[in-house]
Amino acid sequence: MTVDKEQKIMKRIVFLIIIFIIFFLSTFLYFKYISGWLVFNVNSDTPKEYLSLKKNDKLHYKNDSIIITQKLKMFLKKHEKSFYAKTYNEGTDLIIDSILYSPDGSKIVVLVITKSLTSRELVSDDTHPYYYDGYCYFGFRKNDIFDLQWYENSYTSFNDFVELSETLRDYYFRKFASKNKIASAPSYNLNDVRFWNSSIWNVMHQKITNRIEFDLEKNNHPENIFLPKK
Repeated sequence: MTVDKEQKIMKRIVFLIIIFIIFFLSTFLYFKYISGWLVFNVNSDTPKEYLSLKKNDKLHYKNDSIIITQKLKMFLKKHEKSFYAKTYNEGTDLIIDSILYSPDGSKIVVLVITKSLTSRELVSDDTHPYYYDGYCYFGFRKNDIFDLQWYENSYTSFNDFVELSETLRDYYFRKFASKNKIASAPSYNLNDVRFWNSSIWNVMHQKITNRIEFDLEKNNHPENIFLPKK
């Protein structure tokens, strides 16, 4: 092989390497700053300067847990909200995984986990006695009264409680900012102080208002309400 041919081959190799580097950098910058880094990394961790550091009194938290659990048990008994499935019954345990509070305490988010016998599942798993489902509720507080609205995202049929708890927290504390599609405005993770003033609360408030108006109409004028047979 002549020297000229070797030089040409080397030039081609260098040229291809440069093209590859340019392509890689262009793709990286596009997905990071234009399309969104989540194409590569589904986590969108909350910046440290916006992390919520609010702490709550243990007794206060415990009392709220009791009240919220009672509210959720009412939903479960009536098969409402996230508990619409007939596999839930009075033997289903409700476990409050986390309660998050806004700075002024007027808004809350509840992560709740249900514990049910696997024999209640449509397809029973004889290797595990229980299965676990996880849900998220947004709420508005007035004194000791909570208006709760299910955020319609579910994690179901887990065989391990800890795994489900970690999955819930990973989603709502690290991925929610990128996954939430309810509000068109910017979204934030639940551990972000900006979350409490984001537009998703307007959506949740409207859903709660619609539900209250529907319940009033159903009680006062049941003839105007059509409900499918159960």
